[in-house]
This record gives sequence, C-alpha cells and structure tokens, in this order.
Amino acid sequence: MLLLGGSLLCDMYTGPNQDRILKQYTGSNRQLMAAQNLFGAVVAVGMMAFKGELAEGPKYLMEHPAVMQAVIMFSAASALG
Repeated sequence: MLLLGGSLLCDMYTGPNQDRILKQYTGSNRQLMAAQNLFGAVVAVGMMAFKGELAEGPKYLMEHPAVMQAVIMFSAASALG
C-alpha cells in the first residue's frame, strides 16, 4: 500500500507538469511516457543488479507459472491503457 501511495503521489506531480514539460521541450505524450518507462526500467534493473537480485525474479517466475501469468496479464493491461 505504501508503494501504491507513493506511485499516486508521483502521478499527482507528473500529470499537471507534463503539459509544461512538453511545451518547453519537443516531443509527444507517448515519447514522454516511453522515456519515463525506459528510465524506470533502467533504474529497477540497476538496483536489482546492485543488490545481487537480478536472477532471482526470473527464477521465481519460472518456478511459479501462475505468478508469471499474472505478471503478463498485468503488463498487457498496463500497455493497453
């Protein structure tokens, strides 16, 4: 719940400032979202590598197919909006 709350707080900041950012720099909303997602993925993978947990996630998903299916469904729902 704490992470969800943090995510919502970040969205409260990002949403209103997106228009200002897009006016100041060239690009579209989709390019901005792609850049944010890429940055988040790089930070997440970097932190997992730093903590030595890079192989644990895929290993867990391979051992628990139901969780893998849930992750894939959540990813698809997020990608489709």
